[in-house]
Amino acid sequence: SAKLFVISPISSQKLSELSVHLGSIVLDSAALTKARFDFSKCNDRSATLLDEVKLMADSKLNKQYPLVDFFKLSNV
Repeated sequence: SAKLFVISPISSQKLSELSVHLGSIVLDSAALTKARFDFSKCNDRSATLLDEVKLMADSKLNKQYPLVDFFKLSNV
């Protein structure tokens, strides 16, 4: 939806609204059926993907700017 915003802001907004409504439907149906969701596997996978992306970003930054200590800058 974010990439679509540049091309068609109205479509992007409609997709965002649809996403909210679909999420509400899922949560409402879960509440009505007393369903329980186990997001632990999704959360583990998400954490793994985020770690991989962070490593790639760190690597690219270090190659582009070898003299800058980004770790030191982020702790200031």
